[in-house]
Amino acid sequence: LNFVFKGFGLAGRVISAGSTSGGPGGITLTLYQDNRKLNETKSKADGT
Repeated sequence: LNFVFKGFGLAGRVISAGSTSGGPGGITLTLYQDNRKLNETKSKADGT
């Protein structure tokens, strides 16, 4: 079996202090490597 690894995944949640029901939506999350932007996304309404 031969394969080539081409990436990885990240999962998480943006939370608000004191909140028990998720976090804010619309927060921009950016992944950088060596000051180079690799990817960008925004959190959903429930903070995911």
